Order: sequence, then structure tokens, then C-alpha cells
Amino acid sequence: MEDILSKMANNKVFSTFDVRQAYLHMQVDEESAKLLTINTSKGLFRVHRLMYGIASAPSKWQKRMDALFGKLPFLSIFFDDASIASPDEQTHLRHIREFFEICRSNGIRLNKSKCKLMKKEITYLGHKIDENGLHKTTDKIAAIQNAKPPKDISELRSFLGVVNYYSRFIPSAAELLHKFYELLKKGVEFKWNDNLQRDFERIKEELASPRVLAHFDPQKPVIVAADASSYGLGGVISHIYHDGSEHPIAFASRTLTDTEKKYPQVEKEALSIIWALKKFFHYVYGRPFILQTDHKPLTQIFNPSKETPPLSATRLAHYAIFLQGFNYQIRYRQTNKHSNADYCSRLSTSTISDYQDEPEIFQCNQLNNLPISSDIIAAETARDPETKNLLSAIVKGEIKNNAHEYSIQDGCIFRGTRVLIPPSLRKTILEELHDGHLGAQKMRSIARSYVYWENIDQDISLVTRECPACIRYAKSPNRIIHRWLPPEAPWQRVHLDHAGPFFNKYFLIVIDAYTRWIEVFIVPSLTPNSNIPFLRETFARFGLPNVIVSDNHGCFTSSEFKTFLRENNIKHVLTPAFHPSSNGQVERYVQTVKSGLRKALFGKPLSGLHSSLQNFLLHYRKAPHCATGSSPAREMLGRDIRTRLDTIIPTKQPGKPSSRAFQLGDEVAFRKDNEKEWIIGTVTSTESNSLVNIRTPLGQYRRHIDHVIKLPVSHSPEEPYENEGDSINLHTQPPLTLGPADSALPHTSTSNAQSSEPQSTNQGGTPPPAPRSSRKSVEIQQQIPAPCTSRKSIEPQQTTLTPKVTQTPAPVVTNSPAKTAAKEPVLAPPHSPTLRPVRNRKAPERYSP
Repeated sequence: MEDILSKMANNKVFSTFDVRQAYLHMQVDEESAKLLTINTSKGLFRVHRLMYGIASAPSKWQKRMDALFGKLPFLSIFFDDASIASPDEQTHLRHIREFFEICRSNGIRLNKSKCKLMKKEITYLGHKIDENGLHKTTDKIAAIQNAKPPKDISELRSFLGVVNYYSRFIPSAAELLHKFYELLKKGVEFKWNDNLQRDFERIKEELASPRVLAHFDPQKPVIVAADASSYGLGGVISHIYHDGSEHPIAFASRTLTDTEKKYPQVEKEALSIIWALKKFFHYVYGRPFILQTDHKPLTQIFNPSKETPPLSATRLAHYAIFLQGFNYQIRYRQTNKHSNADYCSRLSTSTISDYQDEPEIFQCNQLNNLPISSDIIAAETARDPETKNLLSAIVKGEIKNNAHEYSIQDGCIFRGTRVLIPPSLRKTILEELHDGHLGAQKMRSIARSYVYWENIDQDISLVTRECPACIRYAKSPNRIIHRWLPPEAPWQRVHLDHAGPFFNKYFLIVIDAYTRWIEVFIVPSLTPNSNIPFLRETFARFGLPNVIVSDNHGCFTSSEFKTFLRENNIKHVLTPAFHPSSNGQVERYVQTVKSGLRKALFGKPLSGLHSSLQNFLLHYRKAPHCATGSSPAREMLGRDIRTRLDTIIPTKQPGKPSSRAFQLGDEVAFRKDNEKEWIIGTVTSTESNSLVNIRTPLGQYRRHIDHVIKLPVSHSPEEPYENEGDSINLHTQPPLTLGPADSALPHTSTSNAQSSEPQSTNQGGTPPPAPRSSRKSVEIQQQIPAPCTSRKSIEPQQTTLTPKVTQTPAPVVTNSPAKTAAKEPVLAPPHSPTLRPVRNRKAPERYSP
């Protein structure tokens, strides 16, 4: 500041210039433009010029001005204010020309109305400058010099407050104030006289003297105090010294206009702050300072570290935007300690003509847009008890909660940007809002831009619900999702529906709600009895369900269908008409089935519809369902069904090993078809544990082991058998067979019993030739254990076959013991009473039938 003012000394001609929209001359880079994005009603916009309100904008602008004009020694520039001082007019014109050339080459525009050229005296940065040097402006002390004497006790208290505030700088302050304190005593009449007037003028001189008023020093902290009374505004800018004392730099005050007097107290206090900053703009702009107020709500609304409340009154929001261009801290100070600014607000030394600021213009437009005039709204507001008390509280500043949201314009109460409508006029406003029958939501959107009262949203909804036209042509209500209670077990609740005509067919779809098991049948028609056979077939497989859910189609509501369900004790649930989502589970499967069949029959004839349907059902039942996490087959049957994919993985067939095992090459006897004769053959292979393949001279046979008997090793292959009566003789023709069923091989075991006649031998040690009936015979006799008397006595009995073979050329198997030299086993018939099989007895080489 001192460097700037020093350039003005010893000059006679002066000019001042003001840069128009200074910050907009500076472009910002791409990264900064992203940070400066602004939100408007038409969307987001990215600015490419330096915007007003950016904290770093003053220093950036001052740096650029110094770079452009720093080479001109005759020019002083402070932010957007420039001044030129020259010793004579010719030199001054040359200086102005040089300044204009730099402005033209750099695109800097000037505000013509604020430029003053070729002056002998100017006021610059709060100082009066002429050829004689720097002088204090009378504006600094005009508020004190033009102060009028107090008219009552209240004004006297305010005057004494400011004197006490600076009493340390006034000699004999106590002596000068003694007479004034006498008027404050109880019972003393307030009467102003010449002595009091003389002391009053002396005190004013002391307040404006250099002992109290300080010169501005950029190195010292600055504090700006502002206050508002019911009729005026006051502000004081001061320096804070090391001892904590405040020396005023300048005083300022003015009266309120008629419109401003109607402001709520919170807006008056905010106005005093804005006015004081504009008054002391050159002292505080571009540097940190402290802002003091005795109105505590403003410390929250104007706090630079907090966001402006969204419902703040329009004027307060406007003021908050203005304050964004300053670097300040706001502090609260009690009223009794805020007497310096409070006194200035009551001096009312200067006046201005009535005006309308931007918030006032906006509020007036809001009132003009309503179907009721502002005069009627103001009259009803003053008449209604509810709004009358609120109006009085706003004017007096007595609202404790959300005081910053309320304001007054032409006797009408505003909350934010909306007019508070008295109860008597609300019906008219609602009729106007509902004039176009736009619906509750759009009515609320319009109302939020103009009017307000408690429970306005409920009143708007009530209007739309009671409007006959809106009721008659109202749309359906929003859908609410209702879910079926989940069943507890498979096949408890079954959903039915028809699909079609699809491929010229109708399909009956049956869905189990628990397992998602699906059954689909091609029905010939949709007659009352068309579904019953298919449902009876399904119920035969899975049983009767508890509940069947279907729509209201005639085939489901027919008497035949109802009788069918009633006879089977099945509850029938019908979904509401025209509400297919109530049976949504099966409705979704209709689309699934149609989609699957379209894909399966793509490029194929319709003759394969049934096979394609069954193939689709097979794979659908096999696939896991997203709702259950398991396949419908596993949920329904307890296992997964087998498909061709399962054949890829080799599996070992489970089987219980049989007690009658056959090996390759074993000789066995079996029956041919239903004949009673037995055929002898050789085992060539086995299948699982119950089937054998047998090769015989008659061909290859495949028999169950229940029909096969394993023979002991008893003869050579060259020796044939021949059946003679009760014996089996060996010969080559006819083919090898055993005798009738009553002579078949039984469940036998060897016995140590021998014949009663011993076998004779010849001289060579060989037995003599035997008769035909006893040639080379093999007798196999079965030893039967004694009957069991208890379960514990039943034990498996091991048996062995021990053939005894002689060298006679014609062996015969007989049914009775032969009188031979050696004792031979006897073969008993299978159905002999003495050969009755015993349960749980096992032969080591035979299967018990």
C-alpha cells in the first residue's frame, strides 16, 4: 500500500481506471477447468475462464497485472483499480497512451463509467490525493462527526458503549462521561441540555482524533465489525495491536431503506456485513482478515469452511456467494462487547435511495406468478394467528431454529424461495395446482418452486385422490410382489397351465413348486375332460398333491374337473382374473418350454415334436435349477437320472457275489426250454453274476444259474451216455441227455456208506466182468443230515462229490444200490422226500435254488 501511494507524490495530474470483469481475462488450463465445473439447471458446464469467488484468484490476477504493467513507473495498480500520476498534462497523455496500448495488445477491457481522466484530485484506496500529497478522507470520520445527540436512554447507552470501547485512547474519559451516566440512574428524567451537548461534541472530536484513529498498516491484522439496528447499518475496520487493543481505521454507517427495514433481523445483520465489506473493500480484498458479528446464526451460514444450508433464504444464499471472493474468518462477539459497530448502526449519518437487489426482484417475481396477489397474501398473513406470530418472530429475530430459512418481502413470508401461504388461501392454490390434472408427483414439483406450508405434500395427494376425473381415469397401482409360501416337501403344491396353440398343438404343463419337476403333455383340445387323463397318469406316478393352482380357464373351472379334484381330496386355488403373475411360476415355464421346442425343432419336421419334447424334459430334469441348487430329478426322485453323457464315465456294476460260481470250461447240466430232460454242456462265458453261456452239441445256450447244475468231473469226453429205464447209459446216439426230471441230478453230497456185497477181483487183481446193469457204474448217494430242532442247529454242511470209477467198459448210473463187489454211491432223484433242501445251507460248488 505504501509503495503504491508513494508513486502518487509530487504529481499534479491524475487518472484512475477500472478493469471490467477482471478475472474473466485469464484463461485456465484443462485440469483447472475440470475443478471449476459448475452445476446449473441445464446440466454441468466446464468454464475456461477464471471465475469470481476462487480463493487464489486475487493473487493470480495481481501477479499478472504486475507482469504486464510493472515496467511503467508512473502506473499503480491494485487488483482491478489502476491509477496514473504525472507532473504535467502532456506527460500524462503520453502515459495514458502507453497504458492503453498495453491494454489493447493484451485484450484488457476497461469500465468506461468508472474511469476518471485528467483530474487534479482523486480518491484512491481510501485516501485523498492531490498535488499537495496524501490526505485522510472525511468518510473515515464522517460517521462520528455527523453523529446526532441521543434522543432517549437507548441511544445514550449505545453512545456510551462506543466511548467505553475506545476509552483507553481518550484522556479524562471518566470525567467527560460522568454527566451522561447521571441520566441512566433510576428515577432521573432524560433531559438533554447545553452542557451535555458540549461534552458530546468534545467526545466526538476525541474519537476522530489521531490518538484514536490509526493509519492502515498492511503488516497488522485487520478486523471488520458490522452490526444492524432496526433503522441503520454500521461498520468499523480496525487494526489489532500486540497488546490486544483495537485501533479503528475507519467508521461507516448508513440508514436502512424502507424496503430494508422490512427485512428479518438475520437478513439485516447479513446486509450489514456485506455493506461493510463493500465499504472497506480496498482494505480487505486479497488479504486475510477477521469478520465479527453479534448474530450467531450467521457464523454458521457464512462459515467459509462449511457449505451454505440448502434451504437458506435467497438473499442469504446470494450474500454467501459474494463472500466466497474474500479470505476471512468469521467470529461471534456478544452484543455488549460489540458496541463500536452497534453505535455506528444507530448513527445513521448517511442515507441512500430505495432500491431492489437481485433477491428482492426474484421474490417479487415469485409473488407475481401466483394466482393470488401479494397484497391479499400479506393481508391474510397478518390476519391469521399462526402466520401472524411467525411474521412477528421473523422481524424481531426470535426464531431459534432454521432462522436463516425465513425472509419477508412485501409483508409475505418466504421460506427459502417459496411463499408461505396462509391457511385461508391454500384451497385456492391447490385448485390452481390441480387445474391441469397432472397428478400428485407433478403437482408437488410445481409447488416446490412457488409455495410452501406444513404438510403440503399430503394436501396435494388428498386433492388427487378426491378428484372424480382422476379417480375414473387413474392408472393401475404399482405392482407389489407377493410370494407363495414355500412348500415343505415335494408334490405338495402343483401349478397347472396351458401353452398354445403352439405348433398347432396345446400343451398341459405341470410344475411341482418344491422340486421344479416339470411334466408336459400334448392335449388334443381344451375341453372340460381333456386334462383329467393326464393328471390321473401323473398322480399314479407321484401321488396326489395337496394343492393345485391354476388360472380361470374353462377346463379348470368345469364341474368335471372340480369333481375330479374333490374326489381325490385336492384343494384347488384359482388365481385372480387378468393377473397371470399370481401363477407366475408355471407362466415362466410356458416360455421355457416354447423356447426349448423352437430350438429343438429348428430345421426339423414337426413329426418329431413328441420326441423333441421328451428329449427336452430329460435334459431339463437333469440340469441343476438355480432356485434349488439341485436338479429337479434329484429333488423329486432322490437321484439324478441317467443320460447319454453318463455313459462317458466308466462305472463298475455293483453285484453280490453268487454262492454258485462257474468258471470257463465247467461242465454243467441244464434244461432245454420247458422240457423235463437235462442237457449237458460246457460253460464258455459268464454275464454279471447270474447268467452263463453254455456250448452244447445242439448249439449255444444262455441260461440263468438257477437253471444250471455244475457236474463233477466223472467221465472222459469220448464216453457217451445212454438212458435205459431207471439208469443212464452212455452211448453215442442219441445226443447226450439226462433222464426225466424225477431222475435229474439233485442237491447231492457224497456218503461213506457202502454196498452190503463186497467187490470180487480176479487173479490179476482186477474185478471180474460185471453184468450189463452194473458195468462201470458210478453210484452217488446223498447223505442228508438229521432234521433241525432249533434255529441255532442250522449250520452249513460241507459236501463233496467223490466219484469211484471202475475199469468196466459200460458204466451205468442207477437209481438203487447194485450188489457189486465194491460199495458205490447212489444218485437220488431231486424231488425225493429224503432230499428236501434245507434253508440257508450252501454247497461249496453249487447254487441253491
